Amino acid sequence: MLPLAGATTLSFAKKFLPVEFTKKSSFISVEIAIKTNHDSKSFVDWFEGLDNYVNKIKYHPQKWHIYCDPIGGANADEVILKLCEMIEGLPPEVRMDWDMATHREFYAGYYVGEQPTVA
Repeated sequence: MLPLAGATTLSFAKKFLPVEFTKKSSFISVEIAIKTNHDSKSFVDWFEGLDNYVNKIKYHPQKWHIYCDPIGGANADEVILKLCEMIEGLPPEVRMDWDMATHREFYAGYYVGEQPTVA
C-alpha cells in the first residue's frame, strides 16, 4: 500500500520517483484554452503558423475545446501580459474566432516544490 499524505508521501516520492525536488516552487508556463461552438480554423492556423502545437478536440457542451502549447517566460504575469498584447493585435479573422469563444482561459503552470516561493 502506498502512503497517501504528509511527510511519508514526500519521502516515498524522493526515494522512488525520478524527480528532482527543489526547495522552492517555480513558474513553468501558461497555456491558452478556448471553448467554442465555432470552427475557429483561423485561430488554429494562426497559432500553428507561429510554430505552436494546437490541439482541437470535440467537447461538450461546446462543440470544440482548443488549447495551445505551453508558453514559457520569466513569470505568469509577464507571459499573460504578452499574450493579452498579442490578442489585441490579432488579425481580424483570428480575433473574431477568439471573441466568439464561449470560454477563453489562461492556465498558469507551476512546479510545486517542498516550500512555496514568497514574493
